Amino acid sequence: MSGGQHADRWTTNALSTDQGWDLARRLARQVLTAEQGTWSQPLPEITVIR
Repeated sequence: MSGGQHADRWTTNALSTDQGWDLARRLARQVLTAEQGTWSQPLPEITVIR
């Protein structure tokens, strides 16, 4: 999903309509469910390490 040819995938509209982002959300939800034991909102705090 990176590179100039995919710039349209990074628009605000694409975040809610693009199939790639839908897949990313589903996979992230599966990981969070596996880690937390259940799906709940709000999401747990996530620490970004750079």
